[in-house]
Formats: sequence, C-alpha cells, structure tokens
Amino acid sequence: MPVPNQITPDPAVDRNFRSLQDQITALQNTRVNAGEPNLTVIRGRLSTTTPTILHGTGFTVVRNGVGDVTVTFTTAFTGVPAITATGDASETAIYPVPTTTTFRVVTLTSAGAALESTLNFIAIGPA
Repeated sequence: MPVPNQITPDPAVDRNFRSLQDQITALQNTRVNAGEPNLTVIRGRLSTTTPTILHGTGFTVVRNGVGDVTVTFTTAFTGVPAITATGDASETAIYPVPTTTTFRVVTLTSAGAALESTLNFIAIGPA
C-alpha cells in the first residue's frame, strides 16, 4: 500500500530527464542551426576571485580587479556574439560592448559596489 504524500519515481520520466541532460551537454561548444548558419555556443561558469574556470571550455579568463574579469574566446567568432552573464545571489553582471574575441564582466552588489563572485555566461555567435 502506498504511503500518503510519497512520490513514486517514474522510470520513464527519469530516462527522459537523463536524455534531455545528455542533449544539453552535447550542445556545449557546438554549432547549431537557428535561422542563421553556423552559430557557435560557448558557455561557462567562473569565479572572479582567482579567476578560475569552474565549468566550460573554449575560453580563458583573466582578472582585471575586484569582481572584474575579461573572458577571451579560444577561437574568435566571425561576428560579435550575443552574450548574457549573471552573477550568483543578488549581484548584477554587466559587460561593455563585446568583440569577436573578448568580453569584460564586472560583478556588482545591488548598491553598485564591485565584489568577487561566481558567474555564468553564454555566448552565441557566428562561427
């Protein structure tokens, strides 16, 4: 007899979830056809403190100052990529105009003070 309020795992859901995770992992640093030919996706997670790449490939990172890093792509995009970046917790990640090879991120508190943080980014652009 089932225990009240207990969720019974569904093997089919587990298989579908693992399949979806595998598909997302396969897209990292992969060219995708999304209406514009030969788009490249690069994503990463990094710490601004040391700086350290926590996840991702296809880029390097250098520290410019407190919470301020420059990310350099290993292989340049052929056009300027669209980039989104978010800091953990309540920080804001801002970035001046990116180029085909780099972008700069400064993590800030909600009051506007620079701080060390962990952040995530996604860059999508022409290969």
